Amino acid sequence: MIVSFIPWGEYLAELVITPFIHIFGFLLYQDLKRFKKDPYFEPTKTATKLKFTLMAVAGYLLPVAWLVYFLAIREGGWFR
Repeated sequence: MIVSFIPWGEYLAELVITPFIHIFGFLLYQDLKRFKKDPYFEPTKTATKLKFTLMAVAGYLLPVAWLVYFLAIREGGWFR
């Protein structure tokens, strides 16, 4: 936050931090490449597919239910 008080401080901070971010990403990539084993494909089970499908449906329905609750029920309804 102190950096934002200096007019060119944000650019200076980006200039200093960006090389470290790229070096970290490169080293992480090298580590993952070194420990990589032969990929073994195992078909997903029906229970796993069902679990992710139900979570996706809940992800679509919960925000709608939340909006209906706050707009229609909690705040006294749409038709005042």
